[in-house]
Amino acid sequence: TINDFCRESIYMQNCLMTYVEAMIKNDTTILFMRRADDVNKPFITIEVYHGELMQAYRRFNVDCTPEEAAWIRDYCKRHGIKTGKFKFNAAVDELF
Repeated sequence: TINDFCRESIYMQNCLMTYVEAMIKNDTTILFMRRADDVNKPFITIEVYHGELMQAYRRFNVDCTPEEAAWIRDYCKRHGIKTGKFKFNAAVDELF
C-alpha cells in the first residue's frame, strides 16, 4: 500500500518517495525485503525496472553484504529478473 511505501521510505532514509509516481503508473517495481525473525522492520529495499535489478540497498543506502547480495541474486534468478550490470556497490551502481 502507499502507507507501507511511505513508512518504508521514512525508516530507510532513502530516495524511495521519488518513486511514488512511477510505482502508481507501474513503471517500476519496488520490493521490500524483510528478515524472517522481524517481518515488520524494513531491511533491504529493491528496485526492479523492466525485468532488471536496478537497486538493492540497506538503510541509508548502505551496500548489501556479500551474503545478502547472494540472497538477492538467488531471488532474481528464481523469478527471471536480470542482474547483469548490478554490482551491489553504490559507488559504481549510481553510474548505472
